[in-house]
Amino acid sequence: MRIFILLTVLIATLSARDLVPEHWIENVPATNNSIQTSLVFQTVAGVAAAAGSCQLGMVAAPATFSPSSLSSAEETVSVGAVLGSATADVDLRFSNGSAQSLSWPVGIKVMKRRVLRVAVYKVTEDGLGGVNNTPDLIPEEEDLKNYLNSQVFGPQLNLTLDLDIVDDNLLLDWKPSNDEYGYFEVGNPDTNSPDQQMTIDAVVDQTTGKLPADIVVFLIGANTMLDRDKVGVTNQLARVCWVYGDVHDGGAADPDPYTSVEKVKRTIAHEIGHILVGYGHPDKAENPGPAELPGTNWKARLMVSGLYGGPNAGVQFVKGEWDAAEVELKKIQPTVNP
Repeated sequence: MRIFILLTVLIATLSARDLVPEHWIENVPATNNSIQTSLVFQTVAGVAAAAGSCQLGMVAAPATFSPSSLSSAEETVSVGAVLGSATADVDLRFSNGSAQSLSWPVGIKVMKRRVLRVAVYKVTEDGLGGVNNTPDLIPEEEDLKNYLNSQVFGPQLNLTLDLDIVDDNLLLDWKPSNDEYGYFEVGNPDTNSPDQQMTIDAVVDQTTGKLPADIVVFLIGANTMLDRDKVGVTNQLARVCWVYGDVHDGGAADPDPYTSVEKVKRTIAHEIGHILVGYGHPDKAENPGPAELPGTNWKARLMVSGLYGGPNAGVQFVKGEWDAAEVELKKIQPTVNP
């Protein structure tokens, strides 16, 4: 069993350290910032004493630890890194005096700070008979930024989203491309439907062909869900997300009605997650994404599908997703994010 700890490193800050926000024991989720020292005593050569009867030192440059050694059966350890450290995966080595650990069961991923620009557009459907469908579930800009940066991407990927919800609504009519009800049609991954392309064409720079931000999110107002049954879709290649922005309540038979701004916020986070870590959901065997981890609590994870992404679904990323995000972040901003 190998423990992975995510360590975020600031490029510029008043403090030279960041606390580790999450860690993951492969195949078993672990509590935040907690290392059970009784698990690692067996890895130290010559140590046969019960937990708490000796001290274990910890070394994993460029990481630093507080406290610097473990002396009880369970301790909470704050992990930092030297300011400006490069992205790296390092092993945590334990020692008891001169006796070194025979195995290195704990890995630490150092991730540097990055910033991406995100533009959110509200899309109103030009409805039948002059009745327009405006998205009703629109988060406040500061609330959405705080949620994405403080609860999701900041503490786990050391990523800040410089987000702007554009004031004006886009008024678009996609009815001619499909049936009389005007549902918003969705294409296959990395392929836009005419409806999706219509939204992109409304914001793209006609001279350069570039989008106005690193990631674009469209909040869609419509009388039915996207493609009739979806609350969110993503084109990773284009780095564009479409999120249903209206109320959907299936009545008594619906275990998780889509009726709150909180649901929209999590859907936005989930779809941006697809841009960063790729397609797939860990609970879907046919396409589990970069880190299936069978037998674990999928509901704790941001990338779980709608089947499990109910009221108590979490926002956790795991090691395989950290690595996938690292690769994608370098593609998005290769100069800024080396």
